[in-house]
Amino acid sequence: MANLKNYLKQSGIRYPNSAALQVAGESFSYSELYDMACRFSCGLNALQMAQGLKVALWLPKSLQAYVSIFGSVEQGATFIPIDISTPAARVNYILNDSGADIFICRAADYRSLFESKLCSVKLVILVGQEDSRTVYPACRYLYWADFMNTDLTACSAARPTLDDEKIAYIFYTSGSTGLPKGAAISHRAACVFVDWAVSYTELSSHDRVANQASLGFDLSTFDLFATLSAGATLIAIPDWPNGSGYPFSRFIQEQRISVWYSVPSLLNRIAESQRKSPFNLACLRVIIFAGEPFIKADLVAFQQHVKSAKLYNWYGATEINSCISHLVTPENLASDQPLPIGVPCPFAKIKLVFDRDSVVGELFVAGDSLMSGYVKNGKIRKTGFVRGLDKERFYYATGDLVSEENGLLIYHGRRDQMVKRSGYRIELGEIENNLRNHTGVEEAACVYVDKTIIVFVTPYASCQNLDEAKLNRRLTEKLPAYMCPDQIFIVEKLPKSARGKIDRRKLQAMYLDTLNQSGADDGATAAAADNRSEHGRKRRVVA
Repeated sequence: MANLKNYLKQSGIRYPNSAALQVAGESFSYSELYDMACRFSCGLNALQMAQGLKVALWLPKSLQAYVSIFGSVEQGATFIPIDISTPAARVNYILNDSGADIFICRAADYRSLFESKLCSVKLVILVGQEDSRTVYPACRYLYWADFMNTDLTACSAARPTLDDEKIAYIFYTSGSTGLPKGAAISHRAACVFVDWAVSYTELSSHDRVANQASLGFDLSTFDLFATLSAGATLIAIPDWPNGSGYPFSRFIQEQRISVWYSVPSLLNRIAESQRKSPFNLACLRVIIFAGEPFIKADLVAFQQHVKSAKLYNWYGATEINSCISHLVTPENLASDQPLPIGVPCPFAKIKLVFDRDSVVGELFVAGDSLMSGYVKNGKIRKTGFVRGLDKERFYYATGDLVSEENGLLIYHGRRDQMVKRSGYRIELGEIENNLRNHTGVEEAACVYVDKTIIVFVTPYASCQNLDEAKLNRRLTEKLPAYMCPDQIFIVEKLPKSARGKIDRRKLQAMYLDTLNQSGADDGATAAAADNRSEHGRKRRVVA
């Protein structure tokens, strides 16, 4: 039977004394971790709540966080990891929307939720020192130490029968409506991906796998469960802010990390750090990147620091996990062609839906790793799917534009980044890619506001004088006139989400704020009109 609980249990039998988890300077063997997961499971069982429990956790990477996840899986409960940087109001929404029964968080963080009038869960488990002066809401609460003080010998009641289709976890991701949406993933769907990933990367008990991604980010599925399946060691990286790559490079060397999985932007920061303060990264055997495109020039620069490692480009979405993969080849690195996202995984099926006379189509994906649906008001609803592409299959519309060349899939950007102006179709990602490939440009992001194309560019720290004239000349050389942006803003940094992705809504707000500052109402509108009629006007601002 496909179930995530089997991984820890079986590795606990095969490798009882091997290190399973290293977190906050402590190491725990497989037998110790399994014992704590069982203790947590028994604690849930002792609460005598109805079956189908949902356990939400709002914790930094810590022993309590990992035990909450593995213990929930052991019990057959659904876990709902929430990124520790999530604002209190958003946490409240997730708890209420998911129908969470149990909520685990730090005592200090819970006080902020009390101020937001949280009373939706049945039990709160507080991590930290007990404070008798604190008054909490009327709902029940326990401290972690008390909850975990369960006698395993007294936990004899039969645990719920596990079903492949039972929901293992719910990941909340940004929604187009402005409210987060929860993708519900079954045990079967999760195990299909994990089993493939272990085999594909040849993961073994000798590996040391870094958990860099937030526990609330779907990349962590590989980190946690592929590691347990292989009997490898999971090394928790602290929740460091998005900044220098220096601490990550040092961590890789000191902890002898052999398997790494992150977004490309972090690998760029590591490469930048390596140029200044190099560490020995030869311990890396496998490096996987996903979540955003890896610009070819940046990939080539990064690969110079990890020449002995295999590089994998994985493509996917929270709703189906990684479902397309490509092993980067020397030919890829030497070529001036875009890096392929590869071929579908054995468990995935794809469809490309083309507009008339186009070789680039929207990607639809189906397969055994597909989510069960989105959660709404505590119920799983079969929304977000497309039918009719096959007789019997549900497909998920990714919104991504893809072509197929020589049997490999090539990513071209987002459908929602495609705009029309003066009758011309414009893919904003193409403008971004041309700027990112320019020497001195670290990041570039393009937004479309009121028929105006605006580009925000950040230079590398080593590039003190990014030449706007050269940027403009490169675009006019590479793109037709109707695709050239109306304005280029050179900024110190781009706004990012908690997951490290560019926040385009904030960029749009930044642009509108700039218009408001330069002239109110009619004056601002006139300025925008002037910009649209005159390609090549550029402005330098500092965010």
